[in-house]
Amino acid sequence: MHPTEKEVITYIIKAMVSYPSDVVVTQTIDEIGAVLVASVNKLDMARVIGAQGQNAKALRQILRVINFKNNSRINLRIVDPA
Repeated sequence: MHPTEKEVITYIIKAMVSYPSDVVVTQTIDEIGAVLVASVNKLDMARVIGAQGQNAKALRQILRVINFKNNSRINLRIVDPA
């Protein structure tokens, strides 16, 4: 059985941050379609987003590959927990 998109993104983000217990990834539906909403500790926001958004872009690229394989369309949104 293959891991879901949510499980993959959660695993990667938890490996990147200093406070993995604060990572919460939920799947919702909005006007765009299915969205994974990732919330991390405020101190880890810069690490998840990365310099000039490079880490966030990489996470979205990984999600695109999974979407292509599963013939689905899920976007990623990183939100400030406050």
